Amino acid sequence: MHVRRAIWQWVTGLPKGGQGRTVDLPGSAVDALKGHRHLRGPYVFCHPDG
Repeated sequence: MHVRRAIWQWVTGLPKGGQGRTVDLPGSAVDALKGHRHLRGPYVFCHPDG
């Protein structure tokens, strides 16, 4: 997974640490995230409270 930006209280910016990063995930986690993302919108986690 590539973390390229953060959205906090509807403000988009760099993630903590000031730069993007890559996080290795097991295949089962990738499949679960892909399935969840399409239920609500373009983001994996898209709740108003973050």
